[in-house]
Amino acid sequence: MQTGASTHVIFRYLLLITILTVSVSLQGQNQGSNIKNETVSDSISSDSSKLRKRPEKIGNLFLPKSQTFETTVNYDAKDSIKYNLRDKEVVMYGDAKVTYGDIELKAAKITYGFTTNEVLAVPTTDSTGALVGRPVFVDQGQNYGADTIRYNFKTQKGIIKQVNTNIADGHVFGARVKRSTNQVLYIQEAEFCPCEDPEAKTRIHAKKLKVIPNSKVLSSSWVLKLGKIPTPLAFFFGYFPNSTKRNAGIILPRYGDSPNLGFFLADFGWYQPLGEKADLKLMGSVYTKGSWNTSSALRYKNNYRYSGNLDFLYQVSKSGFPELPSTFSKTSDFKINWNHRQDPKARPNSSFNSSVNIGTSTVNRNNIGSNSEEFLTNTFRSNINYSKTFPGKPYNFSASASHSQNTNTGIVNVDLPQFNFNLTRLYLPLSWLKASDNAKTMWYEKIGVNYAANFSNRVSAQEEEFSLENWNGLRRKMQNGIRHNANVSTSLKKFFFTINPSFNITNRTYFRKIERSFSNELQAPVTDTLPGFYNVFDYGFSTSVTTNVYGMYTFKKGPVKAIRHLMTPSASFFYRPGFDYRQYGFVGTDGAYTSYTPFDGQIFGVPNPNHSGGVSINLQNNVEAKVINRKDTTGIGTKKIKLLEAFNLGTNHDFLRDSIKWSNINLNARTTILKSLSLNYSANLDPYGYNESGQKIDEALITQRGKLVRFANQTFALNYSYRPGMYKEGNSSKTKTAKSDTTILGLIVDGIKPEITLGYNYSVSQVFQDGGFNANKTPHTISISGSFDFFEKVKLRYTTGYDFIQKKTSFTQFNLYVDLNCWEFSASFVPFGNIKSYSVALNMKSNLLRDLKLERNRTFNENTQF
Repeated sequence: MQTGASTHVIFRYLLLITILTVSVSLQGQNQGSNIKNETVSDSISSDSSKLRKRPEKIGNLFLPKSQTFETTVNYDAKDSIKYNLRDKEVVMYGDAKVTYGDIELKAAKITYGFTTNEVLAVPTTDSTGALVGRPVFVDQGQNYGADTIRYNFKTQKGIIKQVNTNIADGHVFGARVKRSTNQVLYIQEAEFCPCEDPEAKTRIHAKKLKVIPNSKVLSSSWVLKLGKIPTPLAFFFGYFPNSTKRNAGIILPRYGDSPNLGFFLADFGWYQPLGEKADLKLMGSVYTKGSWNTSSALRYKNNYRYSGNLDFLYQVSKSGFPELPSTFSKTSDFKINWNHRQDPKARPNSSFNSSVNIGTSTVNRNNIGSNSEEFLTNTFRSNINYSKTFPGKPYNFSASASHSQNTNTGIVNVDLPQFNFNLTRLYLPLSWLKASDNAKTMWYEKIGVNYAANFSNRVSAQEEEFSLENWNGLRRKMQNGIRHNANVSTSLKKFFFTINPSFNITNRTYFRKIERSFSNELQAPVTDTLPGFYNVFDYGFSTSVTTNVYGMYTFKKGPVKAIRHLMTPSASFFYRPGFDYRQYGFVGTDGAYTSYTPFDGQIFGVPNPNHSGGVSINLQNNVEAKVINRKDTTGIGTKKIKLLEAFNLGTNHDFLRDSIKWSNINLNARTTILKSLSLNYSANLDPYGYNESGQKIDEALITQRGKLVRFANQTFALNYSYRPGMYKEGNSSKTKTAKSDTTILGLIVDGIKPEITLGYNYSVSQVFQDGGFNANKTPHTISISGSFDFFEKVKLRYTTGYDFIQKKTSFTQFNLYVDLNCWEFSASFVPFGNIKSYSVALNMKSNLLRDLKLERNRTFNENTQF
């Protein structure tokens, strides 16, 4: 009887809990969690409940309409979820989470009241007494961390104690926080840390702080402290942007002084976003001695389609005094830089890319803002290219425009436009020549044809000649034409030889030619330009024969097991008929009989009027050693070491020439030592003698002077580079060095990572003087560059060198960067040369407060002392 009564009571209790669960419509989700069922008198385990939009009756309890929700409240917990009927609340334990629309609350323990619509999130303590599971409140992507969070879903107000949240580029801390219905935070005893590291000691302290999401942060009087030390940086109020959107605003200038230009304010201006895909900076600089410049920088990006930038600079530079015309100078310069990059996935079968760099020759030398790379650059280059491929077709097309400019000589070359059509290798359909259905591929089935057509228009002139007023002059200097090139070739293998015969034919189409005559009236030769279509044709044959010869020498004892020598001799036989397009007549000075070429100066040139035929000989050498691998624990493993990567000799002999049939001998060699030291040597050897004027004669040098060859020129280059980890092998985590794991040549210690690049160049050519050849050494330089990284916080970059010919130090610069957590320190020092200067800067890393900085910049004349 008692058992039945007890069962009835339990059944009624469970029914009441079920009705309560349905009536409040509070849906709890516990997917993948480990919740154990409880049968305690005032609590029960559940996996879901929901608060409905209309009021429901629970005994004598009503949920009034003022307490209904506009969306569903979801909750989850890892350990357990318990319902308290007496206090009408639910308690969640262990990684608890409650979500309501865009609002999400996480904590070790969360309590939700049915009647109050409030949640209380608190942490718990672990076995050591430390707090774990601190509450985190997320609203529309904004995170708030705290010790305690109380929030009302209905009023959307809350109170947070010991808050920690991210805004802009930093973190906000506060002892007590209130959150209003419009998501505005009111913080008492606030601290703003403008750093990525929330533990940083740089803090802005304020009594009160107001955070308006996606807008701004307002504060009462504030002071910047480094740890507990206040700084003089303080003000009566504070205003900080707090938005992920780009906003227009003023760009604050940098300042300094220059001996040539005077005091300056540089790079001040305006920043303007242009929608979501582009932005623009307009800047200017002024100098007290009259110089000024203006610039613009446009950036654009369309994700998965294209990106680029367009920069423009115009400057007026003045030096000296207008009252003294002999010392005064004024120059105007400009520079345009445009880079456009197409995403390869945007249009797989076509692409458009550009790299445009155009400017006046003196723009970098006159611009005080030029960096060392720009100052040392003496060439501007540009290229705009469009290419198109046709899937399943053996041809492709491209169009381009290019530009090159030498700032020393002032010569500008422009190729515009250029069109290229290429037909990839096609094999001739000659399988029908087979006498049987033999599957073996015959030699004639390997005959392939290539074809290419190129159109180009080029103009070369001085920089000052490029103007619209001089269009007719530029048009007369234009060189243009079409070149067709077809090649038929195949490859044969016979015994140990590979044979590659080929036939090449080239046709050039020009749109004008010159015609010379002698004017009796002027008593001088005259030149006329005749428009039209003129074809210049030539062809030639060649056949190359190549084989490989191996040599091996083995050692019975010692660490070296064997040495292998690979020789690759090759010979090419060639023949090209002469195609003489010269015109003859009495067109020389004073009517003398002479010749001229109607296509002189054309873009693709003219064929050689003299026929040629002979053989080219080349010998390539490679030497490797097989040595014991000391890392192999078995003691029998070996590894290969390259002793000589290349040692090549080459020359050719023209049977059809009247004299001096042998060309100079070309020699080049290279090797690498210890993966870091590369050696390169090249030389040009002349086997012929020479006369009293230094001209080559048809007599062997050994016959004339008893020497086998004469070194016409030779070049030696040495390059050494080291970077951390370059000596690692396999998955080894230790750096192998000459001395220990922490030193190499005495340079490396724990925590310091140096990178070193050393280059040495020596070149000597023979110059005929005073009846003999003398050595002319140029260039003869050594260059050193690299960096030192100290414990990943201090970085030192350097570049320097020495010119042994001019006996002076080359461009030298030192750059220092120190990461000070919230702050950064940088310094640049150029101790020699025309741009001798130094600059130091201390500023905050945060973009929000990057204008909070100390700077010092100064440039010097060549004779100015620091």
